[in-house]
Amino acid sequence: MPEVIKKLKKNSSEEIWVVVTDYKERELLDIRVYYRSIDDMQMKPTKRGVSVPLSKVGEILAALEKIDTMTEIGKPIIKMDKSETEMIQVALKEFKGHKLVDIRTYFLPQTGGEMVPSQKGVAFKYNMLEEIKDAFRKAQAMTK
Repeated sequence: MPEVIKKLKKNSSEEIWVVVTDYKERELLDIRVYYRSIDDMQMKPTKRGVSVPLSKVGEILAALEKIDTMTEIGKPIIKMDKSETEMIQVALKEFKGHKLVDIRTYFLPQTGGEMVPSQKGVAFKYNMLEEIKDAFRKAQAMTK
């Protein structure tokens, strides 16, 4: 049964949820953007998010702990293999003058070449970083 660790308001119609869940008998941490449905006003998940095994949360948390105002924009802090054709990267990015923390799945295109970013990821404002780290710490404590 999914356990919501934290819900953070992203903007007027979206929230970022940090949830511990299980899928095919594997415990996962899911960080995902949810939107408010116009039909029933309920929060519903988008494709914009990342799921990682709960056992790997410490690696992403360590990367998040390294981010500060002096972190180089666009340079990955961590590249963590997810499968043979996918990896997760954490990086500090900038968009329209705002610093964003980006946790994203990259994939190897069928044509080969280098890994490219997918839609499966979540970006949040730098000022939300402490709350996200706190949620990851709570999730990590669940693995012990």
